[in-house]
Amino acid sequence: MTDKESNPTKPVLETNWSPDIVQATLPFLSPDDIRNLSLTNKYFHKLLNYGSSETLWHELFHKVYSTLNTNEEPFQINEQSEFKTCAENILVKRFPNASWQDRYTMRTKNTRFYSWGCLRNGRLGYTLSSSAEIPESSINTIGIQGKAGINSPISVPWIELNDDTIDDFAVVQISGGGFSFQILTKSGEIYSTGTTFTGGHKGPGAAEGESDYNPYRELIEEIEDSLPRVRLGGRSHINTTGTLSGRTMLPHNRVINPIASIPPGVPPNNSDFNLGHPHTDIYAGFAEMERASSQTLPENQSIRRMFPRNSLKFYNKTSNDDGDTEKHTVEDIKFSSICSGRSHFLALDDNNDIYSWDSTDSDHGVLLRFKDLDTTNTQPILKIGCGWNFNCAYVYHVGLIVWNSRSVLKKGDKFSYANYKIIPGTSGSETDSKVVDFACIHDEKVLFITNNGNKLNIYEKGVVNTLSLDITGKILKITVSYSSLVIFTDNDCYFFKLHDGNIDVDSRIILKLDDPDDHFISLASGDYHHIGLTQSGNIYTWGLESQWSGCLGLGSPDHIVDELHVGNVENHRDIRVLKPTKLELGEGSAGMAVAAGGWQTSALILKN
Repeated sequence: MTDKESNPTKPVLETNWSPDIVQATLPFLSPDDIRNLSLTNKYFHKLLNYGSSETLWHELFHKVYSTLNTNEEPFQINEQSEFKTCAENILVKRFPNASWQDRYTMRTKNTRFYSWGCLRNGRLGYTLSSSAEIPESSINTIGIQGKAGINSPISVPWIELNDDTIDDFAVVQISGGGFSFQILTKSGEIYSTGTTFTGGHKGPGAAEGESDYNPYRELIEEIEDSLPRVRLGGRSHINTTGTLSGRTMLPHNRVINPIASIPPGVPPNNSDFNLGHPHTDIYAGFAEMERASSQTLPENQSIRRMFPRNSLKFYNKTSNDDGDTEKHTVEDIKFSSICSGRSHFLALDDNNDIYSWDSTDSDHGVLLRFKDLDTTNTQPILKIGCGWNFNCAYVYHVGLIVWNSRSVLKKGDKFSYANYKIIPGTSGSETDSKVVDFACIHDEKVLFITNNGNKLNIYEKGVVNTLSLDITGKILKITVSYSSLVIFTDNDCYFFKLHDGNIDVDSRIILKLDDPDDHFISLASGDYHHIGLTQSGNIYTWGLESQWSGCLGLGSPDHIVDELHVGNVENHRDIRVLKPTKLELGEGSAGMAVAAGGWQTSALILKN
């Protein structure tokens, strides 16, 4: 007797779904959901078998390593028969006979984060003393002892990837800011290189002259108010708080270290100076905050984990609660994509919430909300992007929105409202009018293209204009930096200079490579230099290497000028390379992603 005959009321799951139908559902399922579906019956188990299913492994690769929620990749259009991200294109081109399980494994286990360029403030993710892999020939020097930068790709000290760590620390995405790199891991954690991502420059955070609630500052004020005052002669009083370190702890208008110049063990020569009995540890509160919100990689202090503000208990205390009112913990929040501006960065989590790191006073991300938009349900955020000093996002059924400031956070606030504007005419869902890609310059100036691909749209000061350029083919993708625009068409890749955000139409260059079978599919730029990634996984750099920073990664200045014969010296310490020049990555190696900012460059490189 069959199961159906023995239990006629038991629902029977149809097993004659075509593989196309099953594959169409996979983008909407989590990896756990997919695994559970594979255990439903023999048909689904065969179709979604982790040991043999190409469909399954391709979809898993797409879920983990496709950066579809930033403007790094254009939107997928329904009429496309098959959409491949940059990493997918490269792996198929370089390893045509490999299975998707093999490609997934290579991308996960064999890909490392490399960086080069200016060494200042640990922005490369290492220092000369923290990395044992830096040969002397890779260090550019100025004068007798000055170390200017690293002139070739160096592997950033990272967690050793094994069965215990690979799900937490495999690198999914990198993004370049003006003073640091941001790193997204497979587990949804964000790390940032160096001591500062702002460089001391204000990002698109609270309005000028306003500051978010800062529990460090509040604790300092409480300590100062609670301690006895002592007299050092004359009429002025000082407190006894000693020295407090850290840029987030100091109020702007307070001096809290007036006796720092007194040698240890030597009391001031004044009979009024009497500290009395030892008091309790006044720094215990700071130590607790530091433990909760500071984390670096083991043995690498140049890479810090970046925490969202609403996951830290001490931010959420109010005058009438016990501090246990936070809605999130660090483990609750998993980020899915990142993008960087000059002195700020954005992240989107798997609940479709945007977080913004935008303040010189805090290293913690602020949860953003958008008044009159239901971004967590009916109007989800599909893509995020950063400009020099502002942000942009594409919201479903709303279109592109931009903002360069947000509301100030008061004590107990869990989120901040972005002061956004909607770019007119970008909400269209018709095939030809649908926004395919966008790129952010500065001062809320946005370039975008639609699916018809025949013109470039420019939004500035509330108005959208169009610009026709001397290019051939359908525009598929655009990338900008502060000083350059790159347009990818189905025929060629075009490079234009920007001056104060305006396109110099006479500066057009077609970026062609010596290999006619290879072409650029991704590009990033710093202040004056550029890095390109091709469909074969080759990496090229060109532009201006400022102050011997090494940001081109082509070797020492003498090597670039006298041996490679691809560059010239300008202003004594600058090297200009006009033509895209290939980096030597090593036999069997392939670039997976590139990022740049300021005077530094990075890449994810697969070492097979």
